[in-house]
Amino acid sequence: MAAMTTIGRVGASLLALLLGCGPVYAPISGAPVVPTTGGAGQPPVDDGLGPWTVERSFDDFLFGAELHFPMVRRGDDAVQRVESDYDVAITLSWNVEVRANLIPTTPLAGVAVIPPRGVVELARFDVAAPAEDTTSFLRFTAYLGDPAATATPYEYALPLDRATQAEIIQGNTSFFSHNGLGSYALDFRIPVGTPVRAMRPGLVVALNESSATSGLDVAYKDYRFVNFVAVRHDDGTVGEYLHLDTGGVDVGVGDTVMRNQVIAASGNTGYTTTPHLHVHVGVPTPDGQGFRTLEIQYAVGPGQAHVPDEGSLYQGWE
Repeated sequence: MAAMTTIGRVGASLLALLLGCGPVYAPISGAPVVPTTGGAGQPPVDDGLGPWTVERSFDDFLFGAELHFPMVRRGDDAVQRVESDYDVAITLSWNVEVRANLIPTTPLAGVAVIPPRGVVELARFDVAAPAEDTTSFLRFTAYLGDPAATATPYEYALPLDRATQAEIIQGNTSFFSHNGLGSYALDFRIPVGTPVRAMRPGLVVALNESSATSGLDVAYKDYRFVNFVAVRHDDGTVGEYLHLDTGGVDVGVGDTVMRNQVIAASGNTGYTTTPHLHVHVGVPTPDGQGFRTLEIQYAVGPGQAHVPDEGSLYQGWE
């Protein structure tokens, strides 16, 4: 039995026209964008000097919304941007490798917190030969949420309905996979297809239900192989429900969910070998390299709130 403990994405793409390495993305050429400029790691601001043109762009982190990575040009200036369609902050650790025709004027690596539906400039360049194309290689790691979010006290509902009794097969700080940044998480042993209920009200900000595979190879920790729902809470923390059934998500990105609402069916997808539901709540780390789970209290019965114990049985009651 195993559980993936965070939803993140490591991506890399060669941002160049007509180059065949890495993922293939259709370049967007000649498309005007808002006449903006700004500081590296900051939202753009209008400088009144005329429009930029998107030389090339690619999309990634596709979970009901997208991150867009345009390289924009204006004369002999170029800017690498990231634009988010997500209704939650995205914490991005990134670096750019210059390949041709670009002279960096700001650092080539950093961490950016992209506001919900926001735009941030990552790096700026002088273009050595304005009549020629530029090439660069962008790598990134992305996590849902803002490291600055502060959790407020809350007693979380069990993610089970009244008909479901489940054993905690991994609890907090379990030796197998609930350790390090992922220490505070619960695994409920439940059959595939069991209803999964929201533990706290919030907004659905990302999901995947397309995976039909599982295993213990490290490749299964990739976000594309685990079905999940991510919910942004009112304090900015993000709750995640993992290993869901193929096609088993009952909500959509942008939906507001209520406590104890059915949001999905449990499954056995991603980094796992047995059907179960993994849940945790957390925020990204400030360096953008991980997701820090938080110790939370669960309402395990009327007037009873504590952290469920590994090996014990729990049943939904609300």
